[in-house]
Amino acid sequence: MDIDRRLQELETRSAGTVVPETGINAGNGVDTTPPPAPVTPGTPPPAPIASADPATEQAEYDTALAILRDGRYADAAQAFKQFLVRHPNSSFSGNASYWLGETYYVTRDFDQSLTTFTGLVTNHPQSPKVADSRLKIGYIHYEKKDWKAARAELEAVVGNYPGTTAARLANDRLARMKKEGR
Repeated sequence: MDIDRRLQELETRSAGTVVPETGINAGNGVDTTPPPAPVTPGTPPPAPIASADPATEQAEYDTALAILRDGRYADAAQAFKQFLVRHPNSSFSGNASYWLGETYYVTRDFDQSLTTFTGLVTNHPQSPKVADSRLKIGYIHYEKKDWKAARAELEAVVGNYPGTTAARLANDRLARMKKEGR
């Protein structure tokens, strides 16, 4: 539900607006750039682009986001992975990592999602997506019935990001856990 709400917000943004939770220009939401070719097993991944044109990075990121909006989670995961391989130092890397983690989360691949969100927190500590990633880490521990880890992570979100949506959602989940006796 959370990803659907966020994607709906992205879709309804007008051209040239900045999406608050990503800090990314939403554009008109329509991108006619074809998705990147899938990487097949046994083939080397695409080479990183040393100094890519920012417009190219934006187009590739927008394409991956459009695929995600279409609900094609496996294709979106592939597009975000390719983006991260091709543009490891992009200003969009933190956001791409976050949405990659979301593709895994929504398809209930909690182990891969946990790895991705943890990687974002470690590799992009200044990203505006860190609070949301830590919230998802708490949610994943909850889904995996690791109540102690879930509580610790959710409490950390509340303590470290007061006044944010992530903190409010963490508080909601903590209240739910208390009600459930967890």
